[in-house]
Amino acid sequence: MKKLDLQLLEYKSELVDLVGIETDFVEMVATKISSEIKSLNIERLNELKNSSPVDLNDRYEELISFQSMMDFFNSQKLAPQMVRAQILAQNYICFVYLKDNYFRALENILPFNSVGQRCFKYLLSSDVKNLRNAIAHGNWSYSTDFNGLNYWYTRKNGNENYYQKYFVTEKMYDFWQRLSRVVAYSSMLTILNIGS
Repeated sequence: MKKLDLQLLEYKSELVDLVGIETDFVEMVATKISSEIKSLNIERLNELKNSSPVDLNDRYEELISFQSMMDFFNSQKLAPQMVRAQILAQNYICFVYLKDNYFRALENILPFNSVGQRCFKYLLSSDVKNLRNAIAHGNWSYSTDFNGLNYWYTRKNGNENYYQKYFVTEKMYDFWQRLSRVVAYSSMLTILNIGS
């Protein structure tokens, strides 16, 4: 878990200010989530495992395949179109694939106001949720200077729908997707190790 903890170190202030993690825990988010999951009774863990039609082992294999692709891409000097392909895959895994049937289930079974619950609650919050919906519906684009993403979320005004535009900076976007990956890995590894 220490390697996963280290991946969030540059985001200490976001973890404190946005997610609500106590300063004592910002350097060990993955480790803390792992210990919170280990404290759950077997019924709660089975509830999580049964919350999705996708077996947790299969979901973990997809995450490992995604990370292998990311490691390969990050070791190369990539043409711009390959960077775009990497971001497409990253968007889907971090914001769509993990959200509904995994993050929501974990948020519901972890102890109230625990580090893990706060992380999952944040990843399910409106700003991140709006990006997730925009990705799932193809309503996003790079900003003209490539320093972030524009995305649009459908709103209702009476009987009419309209799109509300949002913008996420590259740094905040990186925080969102990195937090998503770290909490997914730490929780899945813990749950799968308990089950073996």
